[in-house]
Amino acid sequence: MAKKNKRRGYSAKARGKPQKSSRSVQAVVVDTPKRDSAQSDMHVKVRDLITLVLDVWRLYQRAQHEGVPEKVQLAIERTLERLRGLGFDWKTLEGQPYDPKAKIHVIDDRGPEDTEERIIVECLTPAIYYREVLIEPAKIVIGGKNDGKADR
Repeated sequence: MAKKNKRRGYSAKARGKPQKSSRSVQAVVVDTPKRDSAQSDMHVKVRDLITLVLDVWRLYQRAQHEGVPEKVQLAIERTLERLRGLGFDWKTLEGQPYDPKAKIHVIDDRGPEDTEERIIVECLTPAIYYREVLIEPAKIVIGGKNDGKADR
């Protein structure tokens, strides 16, 4: 039995049939922008992430003290958990003894200067950590042990 010669040349193109090629897969090359401009566009700046964490933390603090709907409270808590899942953590430090050697920013000192027992009476912004590395120090107010805000 004779084999039929299946030549798929010009006449196959004219009929709309695909031509067979010796290459089975062709690589598709996508033109990408230069590395420097792509990195600056794709990577989020650390300052923006810190701002995001602080904004959600402030929203959570306000939601605890003010009456907000339960669905809103749950959405805020889920957002905080997602941030923790990404490696972020924060500590408020309220009520803890003040350590002058710690990496924190003292915004106000309300206590008498003659006492050595100073505590953190208010935390304006928490210390923010990313994968257990401090990326933003806390901003605090310190005072004496008998200051009213420490007994919350």
